[in-house]
Amino acid sequence: KRRPLKVVTTVALLMALVTVSGSNEILPYVNQFKSRRPFSLEINKIVPPAAPLYIYADTMDDFNFYTQREVISVLSSPGDLADVLRQTENSYLLIKERDLKSLPMFGWGEVVVRDSLGSTTWNLVSLNSQ
Repeated sequence: KRRPLKVVTTVALLMALVTVSGSNEILPYVNQFKSRRPFSLEINKIVPPAAPLYIYADTMDDFNFYTQREVISVLSSPGDLADVLRQTENSYLLIKERDLKSLPMFGWGEVVVRDSLGSTTWNLVSLNSQ
């Protein structure tokens, strides 16, 4: 009579153990290949907290979260980027490699740091740097 109960209990405990060990051992290892955290920490070292930081044509909140900024303004068009370039203050722009290649670089600053993750390469560009 107690044998089926022991089997069910053993299987349930085994499944729980596999789930917990998987989440503690495997998922953090896999997450390092898709997380923006290391690049965001590098951004925090370069960009002062008071300096404006923009992101071009991307609405994901990964960088907001990891850089611990309330909002990173999204520049959705080349016109928005041109408006930012007219400002006199130093600012920074996060932009994907494909967008960086498609936009004219006249009057921009320089690429400060670059990070590739999977098929996407992100660039941190210093704008208006004299």
